[in-house]
Amino acid sequence: MNMDSSYQRARRLMVKSFLIVLLALPVLLLLRPPGTGTAKDKIQQDEPKQAAVSKEPARGQSAGLENLAEHIDKAIDGSELAAARWGICVISMSDGSVVYQRNSDRLFTPASNMKIYTTGVALDLLGSDYRWRTSVYTNTQPDASGRVQGDLILYGRGAPDLVARSKDENHGSLAKLADDLYAHGVRHVAGNLVGDESYFRGNLLGDGWQWTDLQWYFGAEASALSVDGNEVDVNFVPSSKAGESPVVRVSDPTGYVTAENHMALAKSGVRPTIGVYRGLSDNTIQVWGEFTPGTKGFGARLAVHNPALWTAKLFLDALKARGITVGGETLARNSRLPQSQRLDPTQLME
Repeated sequence: MNMDSSYQRARRLMVKSFLIVLLALPVLLLLRPPGTGTAKDKIQQDEPKQAAVSKEPARGQSAGLENLAEHIDKAIDGSELAAARWGICVISMSDGSVVYQRNSDRLFTPASNMKIYTTGVALDLLGSDYRWRTSVYTNTQPDASGRVQGDLILYGRGAPDLVARSKDENHGSLAKLADDLYAHGVRHVAGNLVGDESYFRGNLLGDGWQWTDLQWYFGAEASALSVDGNEVDVNFVPSSKAGESPVVRVSDPTGYVTAENHMALAKSGVRPTIGVYRGLSDNTIQVWGEFTPGTKGFGARLAVHNPALWTAKLFLDALKARGITVGGETLARNSRLPQSQRLDPTQLME
């Protein structure tokens, strides 16, 4: 049994730096060939400016390019992000010459800009019609009573948009997988339910990631078996009863991610404070701080440690809701095993 999860086109990144680059487009369309733009370096005053390398502009074009550089510099230097370190290089698509540059030879931490290149490579290599397949494997077909001997294996191949539940029947979800199993006659699994993420052989965390980022949604582990973005919502709200401590709510129905609430009420006029910490190798969220009477609620998005096991637990809930029971445990499996112990899908039934 398999489920295709549709590839969704990457969202456009609407950041101020893109607006600056867009200023170059009219010039690129009108000027052939484009010439050299010069950027002022407001950040590193003690370092010499570097002239852009490009072809000599034709008469009448130089002034336009100088105006372009001036507009870009003005947009940066006059913004609230003027103190930031900018790296820009505008290159002509017609002849490859440099139209404008600013710190273009400096090294930068790419951060989320890397998603642009990752998405571009994925579209180029896989194509826009590529579909990820998340499969359920067993050793045998269900018998006449709907019983499956052995384990039930939920095998992920990196679908980025798998969710636990969806109102859209065409959107891949664990609930739909459970419906498909029920339709194929499965009523009971004698063995374990295993969430298998071994399709990815690399590390769950990227090289150079800051440990202080790992608890937040943007530091979620890269697992081949991911669900709901590998993140949970944590909300901090006032109690419905006067005089009681604030309430912490975690959007995880399985109880896999829990919170220890150490928040207290403060006197009126005190500035509210909230501290949040999730361990690097667990899913217990420590919450502390103070709420004053009348304080509005707050929310945060936290990453889930060991997402493959969490996905398996959510799948277990989906199976139970559909009337399918599992006799064994809920486990997770990765690629850090001897070759003889790794899952071989070709030897199983899908």
